[in-house]
Amino acid sequence: IAFDLRGRLWLARFGGVEVYELRAGRPVLHERFASEAGFPRVAPSGLTVDDRGIAWVTSVRGLVRLDPRARGT
Repeated sequence: IAFDLRGRLWLARFGGVEVYELRAGRPVLHERFASEAGFPRVAPSGLTVDDRGIAWVTSVRGLVRLDPRARGT
């Protein structure tokens, strides 16, 4: 789980990453990146989002870079 500079909540789970916007204090799904977006079917062990909005996910298979602007990894 991580937050970006815009205050969005990022959640990494098996096979995907979800981005939530907080509205009235409640998370609302904004975007999902899964296998159809090129995200590998792995169990993430860590997640961070850099200042450019790029997510970095660690797993036993290595590091996955997820750039939402490119809609892929």
